[in-house]
Amino acid sequence: VPAPPPPTYQPAPPPPTYQPAPQPTYQPASAYPPPRPPVVQYWRPRIELGGRLMSVTSGGDILGQSQSLGVYAPTDLAVNQVVGSGLAFELDAGIHLLPAWSVYGFWQHDTYTRGSMNGGVAGKQGDGNAFGIGVRWNSSPHHAVGFLVDLGIGARWIDFGLPNADQSGYYDGSAFGGEVRGAIGLSIGSDPHFRIEPALYATGGSYTHFDNGSCPPGDSYCSALDPSQTGSFWTAGVQLGAHFDL
Repeated sequence: VPAPPPPTYQPAPPPPTYQPAPQPTYQPASAYPPPRPPVVQYWRPRIELGGRLMSVTSGGDILGQSQSLGVYAPTDLAVNQVVGSGLAFELDAGIHLLPAWSVYGFWQHDTYTRGSMNGGVAGKQGDGNAFGIGVRWNSSPHHAVGFLVDLGIGARWIDFGLPNADQSGYYDGSAFGGEVRGAIGLSIGSDPHFRIEPALYATGGSYTHFDNGSCPPGDSYCSALDPSQTGSFWTAGVQLGAHFDL
């Protein structure tokens, strides 16, 4: 039997060759646009306009101490003898200096019901006006709800009718004085440039001038009043305001 032929071997393939990895290239920093600067919000003061609707309850005295002492004296005159409760509206304009702070000037007009003394006499109902300056603070101007504090000073005058001694008619009277006022409440709105503001308010002051120049000659009631006695008064109520920036 012939012997099998010897095996044949192919030579091993050559080892693989590898190309070196390309080196990354970098652009100089000057080739890239500069990063955008961070957005910074700058507050710009704005003109602010506003208004309020208010309930009015009044007390104290126009002359003397008749209301506070609880004893009627012919020379004294209590506020609720000549005017009762009422309603008021106010317009104001100012500068919204900072998100939380505004300063403003105001004008307020009040309309009263008749008081206890002239309630049965047909004639003039009381009304009043006030003007002055104020400052308003909102604790959270960039949030939906903030705490509101409002303080101001002003001058106030009221006009009213006083009955004749025989209750047959009335004559005109007026009083003028100064007051301080304050309110606390809420400032509602997601934008500091527009807010709705419900609040409780109160004022206090003193009437320094009383005029009953239209008192009928010889009338026993108005001739007994003593205009030299100044009286301290107050008003209080609830208010609903709104303020917006131009």
